[in-house]
Amino acid sequence: MARRQSNLALVYQDLGDYEKARDLLEGALKALLQNFGELHPNVARRQSNLAVVYQDLGDYEKARDLLEGALKSALQNFGELHPNVARRQSNLALVYKDLGDYEKARDLLEGALKAICKTLENSILMWP
Repeated sequence: MARRQSNLALVYQDLGDYEKARDLLEGALKALLQNFGELHPNVARRQSNLAVVYQDLGDYEKARDLLEGALKSALQNFGELHPNVARRQSNLALVYKDLGDYEKARDLLEGALKAICKTLENSILMWP
């Protein structure tokens, strides 16, 4: 059910109905939190999706809080040099930029760049 709510929320988001998208994503997130706990990767994905809607609504503090939770989950589940961590860092950096905290945004983006460079380096080393 949470996946269906999330998919429908993304359609509402594309249609510009951010309040409806927010409500659906909050419901999906609540269900996932109850079933899996706060550090599950699916919870982090829903937190990220909901954070984007909050950005669209101009609620950057709420977006920041959700993305910090998603980043914490990604770090716990994948380690600091994983592409999912880089994605979460990049998304969070954009919110910090919107909040005017450019130093924090820079630091997060530098971490994301480091993770992606390491991933590419490891991929190249694995080529025959």
